Amino acid sequence: MTQNAERRIVPLQPRHIAQVADIERRVFSDPWSESMLRAELENPLARWFVLESGGRVCGYVSTLDICGEVHVTNVAVLPEHRRRGIARELLRCAVDFARSTGAFSMTLEVRRSNAPAIALYRGFGFEPVGLRPRYYENPREDALLMTLILREDPLC
Repeated sequence: MTQNAERRIVPLQPRHIAQVADIERRVFSDPWSESMLRAELENPLARWFVLESGGRVCGYVSTLDICGEVHVTNVAVLPEHRRRGIARELLRCAVDFARSTGAFSMTLEVRRSNAPAIALYRGFGFEPVGLRPRYYENPREDALLMTLILREDPLC
């Protein structure tokens, strides 16, 4: 986990659920419910990390580790905390986590129109590998599928 004088990244805990659900509602058109988030605490494949500042959750990243491929399911930052490097810190945490597990790759989907997120992911070495037509709703949009190769030997 990373930490500095003002903020720290820690694993998702029950005390974070309400704040993460609030971020979901504020950031995504199809947010996860509190019950869905609580279920993730019990999912052995899921790892969620939250960035706290002053006792408040400012953002989070969620992943699923499926047979050595870590899928980034969400990266979200409160709108009033954007452009402060929080998404970068969270993604760095997720990449470090994936490497620590011995994962061979990471994948994610991003709206084709989300140029800032695409630039962030490219900065970590993620490359576009395909499209998922009509993946997103509200508004309907294709997803760009991006992958980061962590090691060349994908055999378990």
